[in-house]
Amino acid sequence: AGLHSMEQVRALGAVATYARVRRVTPRASLNLLWALEGALSGLPWQRVAREHRASLLLALETYEAGAGAEPGPGAGATGAAGEAAPTPGARIASQAPR
Repeated sequence: AGLHSMEQVRALGAVATYARVRRVTPRASLNLLWALEGALSGLPWQRVAREHRASLLLALETYEAGAGAEPGPGAGATGAAGEAAPTPGARIASQAPR
């Protein structure tokens, strides 16, 4: 997926990171999304799966729907690899205060 550091994962957020991994490994489980969000937010992945499942799935759907579109106002620029930048709200629990 071209990610080599935790800083890159933090910059992308859980949703965009998961989407990049799925492009390379389509069979990647949603458990990876929960684990990524848990790592970024400091929450156990099981809690993320219970409490943030709907918001993460919605953010993933929104991100994937906009992945091939031109970024709109406030959506950011494309990354160095030409991929769309994460949409606002793509980092759900990891942006919330702990």
